[in-house]
Amino acid sequence: MGGRTHAGLAGILATVLAGCLQASFNHGDPSMVDTDTGASAGVVSGVGGTGDLDLGNYPHPAVTRCGDVLGGVEPIDGLVSAWAIVAVPGATRGGEPVDTGSVLLRVSEEGLSDCGAAPFEGFSSSTGSTGTTSGDTVAGDRTIEILLGPDESVVGRRDVADLEDSQVALFGGGATEIHGSEASVELLRVDDDCVIGIVHGFEATDGGPFLEGGFVAQTCQQQCIPTAGSGC
Repeated sequence: MGGRTHAGLAGILATVLAGCLQASFNHGDPSMVDTDTGASAGVVSGVGGTGDLDLGNYPHPAVTRCGDVLGGVEPIDGLVSAWAIVAVPGATRGGEPVDTGSVLLRVSEEGLSDCGAAPFEGFSSSTGSTGTTSGDTVAGDRTIEILLGPDESVVGRRDVADLEDSQVALFGGGATEIHGSEASVELLRVDDDCVIGIVHGFEATDGGPFLEGGFVAQTCQQQCIPTAGSGC
């Protein structure tokens, strides 16, 4: 996929190459304060998730930055974190090169206040907490990761069955490597600041839904793209 252009994120790539994106983007740093709301940019208390305090970026600052744009689409129940991690030139994932402009979507009940933080690895409904990442995390908090190539990170719907196994990972209570025959990701908007979309049809081990609904994700740029269960 190297060398192919990505219309949906052409602007962000130009900014990355100019070297000015890092200064203008708030990467969920809790020390930064949103000037419009006065709220800590990485902290949302009592919203979504199952912890007493969830350090994440949804709904704020993601919605503050991107707008409350889901319209009639129901957001993912319990969503705490939503990131769209854009691969810059020279990016790698697990030691392997990643095409510039690829996007790792991460939607989670877990408080991932840093776009490069690692979710818990290998949770199932019967296992307990193995540690913490960002803030108070409860065993079983669920995460979906979907890596889309430059030509896939555009408005439209993609069936998970058409993606490589290494492009999709589930974590948390009910996580399974079999994602469901109807699993798909639909991107409604892709721009320099935000990726807005819907995850459909992901199934948990009990056959019920696994993080179903809409998300509003902040973009951030990384040279290290997190691998399944491992941060940067």
